[in-house]
Amino acid sequence: MNRAILLLLIFCVSAVNHEAQKTIIDNDELKLVLDEKNMIRELVFKEQDQNISFLENEFAGFSWYIAEKDGEIANPPSILENDKIRAVYKDLKFETEYTYDRGRLKISTSVTNNGNLPCQPEKLGLRAGINAYMESYPEWLDNYFPTMLRCERTHLWGYFMNPDGQILTIATREPVASWSMEYPKTIWGEYPYIFYGHRIASVNLDIFNTLPLPERHPQDMWQLQPGETRQFHIFLQAAHNIEDIPGQLSANSDAPYIDVPRTAYDKSIPVTLSVIGSKIKSIDVISPSGHLIEPHIEDKSGKVHCSLKQVTEPGLYTIRAENSRGMISEASFSVLKPYSWYMQKAMKAVIDYPQKASTSHLECWYGFHTAFAGGKHFPGNEYVKMADAHFRDVYPLIFDTVHFEPLGSKWRICNVGSWIGILVDRYELSGNRNDLDHALGFADYLLNTQSADGVYRAGNAHYTSVIYPAKNLMELLEAMKPLLDKPGIRNSYDKIFRSVQRAMDELAQSKGDIATEGQLTFEDAMISCSDLQLFAF
Repeated sequence: MNRAILLLLIFCVSAVNHEAQKTIIDNDELKLVLDEKNMIRELVFKEQDQNISFLENEFAGFSWYIAEKDGEIANPPSILENDKIRAVYKDLKFETEYTYDRGRLKISTSVTNNGNLPCQPEKLGLRAGINAYMESYPEWLDNYFPTMLRCERTHLWGYFMNPDGQILTIATREPVASWSMEYPKTIWGEYPYIFYGHRIASVNLDIFNTLPLPERHPQDMWQLQPGETRQFHIFLQAAHNIEDIPGQLSANSDAPYIDVPRTAYDKSIPVTLSVIGSKIKSIDVISPSGHLIEPHIEDKSGKVHCSLKQVTEPGLYTIRAENSRGMISEASFSVLKPYSWYMQKAMKAVIDYPQKASTSHLECWYGFHTAFAGGKHFPGNEYVKMADAHFRDVYPLIFDTVHFEPLGSKWRICNVGSWIGILVDRYELSGNRNDLDHALGFADYLLNTQSADGVYRAGNAHYTSVIYPAKNLMELLEAMKPLLDKPGIRNSYDKIFRSVQRAMDELAQSKGDIATEGQLTFEDAMISCSDLQLFAF
């Protein structure tokens, strides 16, 4: 009997929730469903088979929010009347409408100041509510990360992508002061090492934001005058692939899109770029010293091709394109100095910002990589000798130089991996066999952390992809190759190689299911550190 009552209650709650949802659009291309609070619950682009996930918590959207200068944050509740969503906060009135527009979701929204004083908040804008919260595999494969968002003086553009490669573009036809990300306050760790997490929940379009803002952003979106209404049009659209993004964003923002194939050039490489969009009125290129450079322009059916000659001044160049509607877009590229300039500046920085004898964080001392690797290219550089003297001071404060193990934070096995790489760099610089022997001693320590599945582990934590331990072992293998005929080297080489191969096999098989140190999320180390090491192998 009790079970029957429970099932009936579940059915009734489910029916109420379903009844509270409202289908706003449902055609052959698009489906949009709102929940009982008029937040987006379901957005489906049917042709691309993309179901965009939206949050159901305090960051749900699309919804207006205001951050007052006293720190108060308000998210006014809304009502749905005649297909329009209305909300009120103090003297502000908000109105939003969702419509289908040629395969796109068009969000038309406005804010009106009905008061007698200017509204000058810290921020006033829209919570997008697009679910970017990546907590666990494989659920995070469906969530859309804010891959690229950019404010121009006249509009905003960008796109979200999920780990499976599906793309959602976003564009406005009006200026947006800034954009920001929301991080939920999920406590991770134990006292006194409490951390509030780094998972991104979603993003906000901060339509208004107090100044100062970057020069490229609109400079007048910081207040709403009495009686003033500002209207905004936001377009969401699924893209089939990366190549579709420029044309789609140009059309949806009604603005030029500057397509720069690369962002850094050697002065010997010709600079070419394209401006996508119709009725392009002007394209300006400004040099690092502020001089206007005349590009060679060739117009081809909605895409203007530009090339620049004699671009030799090092530094950052700005490209500014404007169409007949007054929409302005900017992009930039750099002309580099010789690589030797950057390397020698970095070698100097190792001395200017001295390496510290931390037993926990290799970030405090892995400038030694730069000093010794750079020394191989610039043997007369004064900073190499200075860095080497400092290295000798800090080495015995971080590691046991007899038993080849860390003096503290032994679970941070990435420290051991990085020290192996530094010792290899120092060996290749000086030829001192003692450095190579020490690297082999630390390699034994690192190999002993490898679990049966091939992972270099600290406890249960996956450390193969935390600051490249396998890559450092591969550098050691490279240094050992010329010595394979020496006593004992071949056996050590084969043992290390087999260990690295097992680690790389595990990375290849795991694909996107890798949990590195700290709070689990889909993050850079599991991707970049894994891919780099696989390529190196």
